[in-house]
Amino acid sequence: MNRQKWSDFRSIKQKILLFGGIALLLVAVGIITYAAFSLHGAAVKSATEGLNSIAEQQAGKVDTILEEPFNTASGVAALLSGLRSENANFPRTDVVPMIEGVLDARPQYNGVYTIWEPDFFDGRDTEYSLKDGYDKSGRLRIYWYRDANGTLVRKIYDARARDPTDYYEIPKKTLKGAITEPYIETLQGSPILLTSIAAPVLSGGKFSGIVGIDVTLSELDTLADKMDIYGGKGKVLIVSNQGMVAGVTGDIDAAGKPISEIAPLLHLDPAMITGALSKGVITSFDSGGYIGTFVPVQVGNAETPWGVIAFAPRDVVTAEATSQTIALIIIGILISLLGLGLLYLVARSIAQPIEDITVVALQVAGGDLATEVSIRQRDEVGRLADAFRTMTSTLLEKADAAKNIAGGNLTFRVPKIGEKDHLGESMIQMKTELIAMTDAMSRLAEEAAAGNLMYRGDADRFSGEYRKIISGVNQTLDHVIGPVHEGIRLANEFSQNNFSARFNPDIKVSGDFVQLKESLDSIGIQVSATIQVIINKMTDLAGGAEEAQASIDEVANGASEVASNAEAVSHHADQGSNGVNQVLKEMEDLSVTVSGISCRTEQASRLADEGNALSAQGQKLAHVAEEGMEGIRNATADLNTMILAIREQMEQINKVVGIITAISDETNLLALNAAIEAARAGEAGRGFSVVADEVKELATESRESAEKIEQMIRGLQDESARADHLMTRANDQVKSGYEAVSSTLGIFNKIVDKLVQIAQNTTEVAASSQEQTASVEEITSSVHEVSKMIRQTAENAVSSAAISEESSAAVDQIRQVLEDVNAVISDLQCEIGKFRI
Repeated sequence: MNRQKWSDFRSIKQKILLFGGIALLLVAVGIITYAAFSLHGAAVKSATEGLNSIAEQQAGKVDTILEEPFNTASGVAALLSGLRSENANFPRTDVVPMIEGVLDARPQYNGVYTIWEPDFFDGRDTEYSLKDGYDKSGRLRIYWYRDANGTLVRKIYDARARDPTDYYEIPKKTLKGAITEPYIETLQGSPILLTSIAAPVLSGGKFSGIVGIDVTLSELDTLADKMDIYGGKGKVLIVSNQGMVAGVTGDIDAAGKPISEIAPLLHLDPAMITGALSKGVITSFDSGGYIGTFVPVQVGNAETPWGVIAFAPRDVVTAEATSQTIALIIIGILISLLGLGLLYLVARSIAQPIEDITVVALQVAGGDLATEVSIRQRDEVGRLADAFRTMTSTLLEKADAAKNIAGGNLTFRVPKIGEKDHLGESMIQMKTELIAMTDAMSRLAEEAAAGNLMYRGDADRFSGEYRKIISGVNQTLDHVIGPVHEGIRLANEFSQNNFSARFNPDIKVSGDFVQLKESLDSIGIQVSATIQVIINKMTDLAGGAEEAQASIDEVANGASEVASNAEAVSHHADQGSNGVNQVLKEMEDLSVTVSGISCRTEQASRLADEGNALSAQGQKLAHVAEEGMEGIRNATADLNTMILAIREQMEQINKVVGIITAISDETNLLALNAAIEAARAGEAGRGFSVVADEVKELATESRESAEKIEQMIRGLQDESARADHLMTRANDQVKSGYEAVSSTLGIFNKIVDKLVQIAQNTTEVAASSQEQTASVEEITSSVHEVSKMIRQTAENAVSSAAISEESSAAVDQIRQVLEDVNAVISDLQCEIGKFRI
């Protein structure tokens, strides 16, 4: 079946509508597509610029929040550097209140600190090692922070204090400020997200230390959370240089988490954000259905800028452009439908006359040559109608000529219009060939009726299908004669008992003759196969008779041997019965012996149980002694622990006394300095001099009181040392007693284990004796059963001898029947040998 191509149309109207509609739609689609892309591009550009403005605005606010502590840290660093350059012996004790004052004056800070290089500030680091709140190195390291109540607290360092990390090493390496990654701090009780901003202290261009400020990042998170972009659909994200989130719009608990964890939740690419942070330049992006802008935040001269990202969903940004595009599409569809309506009217006016002519043509094609085209026009369609009317008249004449030929009238004259009237010329030629064909077929029919099947028509006289007709008739006669002669020959062979004859394969047959050939060959094959099966069965029957004869002889011989063997079995069965009776008597004696052993083992088991009970009682007494010694040992250990705790508390009190002594020394020194300053002031400082004298006397009294307390504590320490010595001796004696009791208990445990083992072994022996008694009884019963079986065997042997004599007589009768069967088989084989297969 031919498939219709896409370009094949059943109507010109459809073609006009299709191609006109396609052209119209292409124009509409092109205009709408261009407008849609323009609207979306403008919307994305406008949104990008708006988000860029928001990001820059928020970046400015973030910079303001972080720049202020950076400037403060830089100012304090410059102040310390100036004081240190003016006075190389500037006391570090004056730095402590200075750092405290910076924190106190700025409640927005969480902590302020300064750290200096070892032995750089005053060269007295060794003196301050693990003193006055300094760490093991003794370097100038001061840190003031706010606790949970907002009270200023100075951090006291000890030997476990760790060395400063990046917030110190980065300024030392770069001689520039540094802002650390956000981290969680718990000095105020609850966890707080902080960042540390540090500025270097430079002395003559050389690094001396740092001044740092800890700032909470809650203000940054609040700043981002307050943003309302595109009705809450857009967001602002504040990230550190290494990608830690400092703030984000919305309550998603993202502050303090890495951007690699938060970015997928916000449909952002973390690699894009880290790449923008590393470049440190303004970057716009459009990916993952979101568009936005990254703006870096440069804090002071730090080389680790942070960043602010403002972004929004692309579908929200382009929502207005999308609605306008949908409106354009609707307008375009309406205009296209209107244009298609106009095209339909024009196409119908063109296609209707052609459809009328088509209807007439279909009627002519259906055989109605009397129909007529009614269209009268002067255009191309009118000329087409005139030509169609002329064609119809000519076809009527040819139809009359074909009607005569179909009716067998070959004497009429076929009309021919002109030299190019191929239809008329072909009809004349057809008439001539039909006349010649009719003559040839008439001659073949006459010869066949006369019995001359060897006559053949002259096929070369004709051409085309006419030649095939004459040749087919000739071949039909040839194919019929050959198979008929071969079937007659094969029937004669079967009548003479020659079933090996077959249809000659050189004779080609087809149609019904194939079935004839196969039927004749099947008769010969099936008869031959049947005769062969009979021969094979007769041969097998003869062989089976011979084997049956041999088997009968063997059965006869076997029956004789069975009779003689039965007599021997009967004799041996009598001997076995006597031996079994002797074994039965010996088994009864063994049963008596085993019963005696069982009684003795039961007595031994009772004695073992009594010894086990006595040993268990001794074991309980030893346990009581062991628990008493354990209690004494625990009480001694508790007393020793209490004495050690008292000694440790005395040592702590001694340290407090040392601190009081040091404070009195410092107070005395301050009073001395105050007195010196009062003396310099002259009359104006006299009142201050009196106060300084009072402070000095108070310091002296504090020192004397501390010395007395120290003497009392030393006496208590000596007494506690003696008590500790005595408790140690008592503990050793208790330990020796505990070990002795434990050894005694171990011996009792071993005795109990041995007695238990003896009792178990005795019980097992008793059980084994009882099992032996039962086994002897079972063996005795089995011997009785064997005796019965031996007697029964003797009786069966006598019966077998009688049966063997009867079998011998039956075998003789079967041998005579087989001889008669062999005679019949010989006669059948002689008759079958007359057939050829």
